[in-house]
Amino acid sequence: MSRYVTTRKIIPIIGIGGVLLGIFGFVLYTKPLWRLQLVQSPFVQFFLPTYRSLRKIADIPYLPYQFTKDDLPVYDITIDVADIAQMNAALPDDFVKGRLTDEYKLTVRAGFAADTYEDRIDIRYRGRGPNHWNAYKKSFHLEFDTENPFHGNTDLKLIIPEDRQYAVEPLNDYRAKKLGLFAPQPWFVRVRLNGEDLGVYHAIPHWSNALMDRNGFGETANIFGIIDLQLNELTGKNFFDPANLSYWEDYTRNADLNPSDTEQLKELLTVIHHASDELYARALPVLVDMEALYDWLIIQTLAASAHQNATVNIILLRNPATGRFQPIPWDAQLYPYHPVNLASHPLIGRTLQNPLFRQEYFKRLRAYVEDPKNLEDDLRFYDETRNQIEHALFKDTAKLPLNFQVTQDLNEDRNLIEQNFKTVQALFAAGREDEILTGEYARHDPKQSVEISEFLRDATKDMITFIKEHPQFRRLNAANNILTIGPGRMVITKTAVLPIGTDLVIQPGTTIFMGEGASLVVYGRVEAHGTATRPIIIRGLTTKPWGSLLIIDRPNRQESIFEYVTMSGGSGFRGHGIIATGMLALHQAGGAIKSSVFENTYDDDAINIKYGRAVIEHNTFKNLFGDAIDLDSVVGEAVVTNNTFGSFGFIADKGNGP
Repeated sequence: MSRYVTTRKIIPIIGIGGVLLGIFGFVLYTKPLWRLQLVQSPFVQFFLPTYRSLRKIADIPYLPYQFTKDDLPVYDITIDVADIAQMNAALPDDFVKGRLTDEYKLTVRAGFAADTYEDRIDIRYRGRGPNHWNAYKKSFHLEFDTENPFHGNTDLKLIIPEDRQYAVEPLNDYRAKKLGLFAPQPWFVRVRLNGEDLGVYHAIPHWSNALMDRNGFGETANIFGIIDLQLNELTGKNFFDPANLSYWEDYTRNADLNPSDTEQLKELLTVIHHASDELYARALPVLVDMEALYDWLIIQTLAASAHQNATVNIILLRNPATGRFQPIPWDAQLYPYHPVNLASHPLIGRTLQNPLFRQEYFKRLRAYVEDPKNLEDDLRFYDETRNQIEHALFKDTAKLPLNFQVTQDLNEDRNLIEQNFKTVQALFAAGREDEILTGEYARHDPKQSVEISEFLRDATKDMITFIKEHPQFRRLNAANNILTIGPGRMVITKTAVLPIGTDLVIQPGTTIFMGEGASLVVYGRVEAHGTATRPIIIRGLTTKPWGSLLIIDRPNRQESIFEYVTMSGGSGFRGHGIIATGMLALHQAGGAIKSSVFENTYDDDAINIKYGRAVIEHNTFKNLFGDAIDLDSVVGEAVVTNNTFGSFGFIADKGNGP
């Protein structure tokens, strides 16, 4: 009888326990904020391991995947158990609203092995949001010995893949690469921690000098972003206001050594936040790589993303070759389609409220969506990425989402990619492209004149003002933006910056005498067509070296032309965050250079071409300080043929070489 009573009592208890467990599970899955609060409870902490085991019952239909193989590389990390305990103890107490700011980032030593690589590294948890570190599976930041980088990486992020919507972040970065916009290309790995399989991770190089140099920007490039802040410190802030400059940091640390780099950022923020519409229209192409900005906007539009806004996920690259900034896609994510809100992002709002910039943006976006091959290619890449990681995700027992949720998310994301693309496509087809934008950005009206550098003032002057200040130049005709100089003897005693968007024609039979340290900076195209009987000569006014003929253009423009030109006694250019090491420097510009002479240089290169096409033939190089020709990240064709080289390097004797 007592056994019967006991059993009769136990059955309801088990039933009630099952109901409570079901309610508990329902809360955990449908109320994420409640879930995070419950996780902090000592009671829940006690039962959490049991619950995590029980919840995997839902993954039983995916059990066969445990016996399949995947091709993801495996990274083995070994950390002392005591160090893991200290890392966990250092985490924020608030698992709901806490942010992993610097004071909570405890770095420890660890072992790392992958493929044939093995070394000791520094490791810590990463990710500002709690989803990166409030569960069993956490995101990591790895730092390698600079003398022994891992596949060229000194820093590497390992991010839980659901935070980047699995294949969505790779797709956004793939679109960037396809458009020609820089974005670090991620890959997927499996991680084992002390021999225990933590499953799939999204791996992506961290911002570093090595990353910049490897991608053609050089070790002096900057990657600016916002320091880690708590949520209450983000409220109401606009980090595009120069008053908030102190919240920015340079991840490459180059600005720590060169404060002028931060001054360049301050000037950009000042123009965005304070400049009149007229000044903004002229200054933006000097300060920002417009090609990169339009490409970034295309990605943001198709992702329907506002996840990179005025307070979070702001990443700006400053290219020292051009002195220009460009936004980098970073954690853009993917959302159901909605118009681009001009009111929510100062750079987007101010740019797309300008009719000419908006027209160019629409032109490029239209070209992308009207080509059906782009959607086919995007979906192909997404499907290939999904196929690469799907089985490994199903095998991942450490992840928080269940497998049916993973499948659902992967399907929904693919549908959104297609729907957003076709929605924008349909708006253009119906002549309703204005509906792609919404809202209006309210510019901050300055109480005093905007303070900008002398270089920027020169680059944004109108042509009439420039000619008054530089009478050596004249307008070719009133209908275009082309200046001309020569023929005859011309003197330029100090650096002259032609107005943005102005091309220059140097007439045959022109000799330009350049003052000590003086450079000629052209934001456009140069035509210097000399002849055998009427060559063009650019040389120093004194025996002191002059600077550089620096051309900063934009991609896909016709190349500059130099024929029967003699350049002598030049060096390079340093100013407005720009570093040019060529006596003739073409940055983001191509050049056809023929039948010319380059001699007596005082900097690294006689000719330096960055991010442009190059045809260099039948030229003579002699008595050079460094290289005759330096081609960096050439875009398209590069032809160097039938040139003659004399003394250079340590052999050269300035002014007396053969």
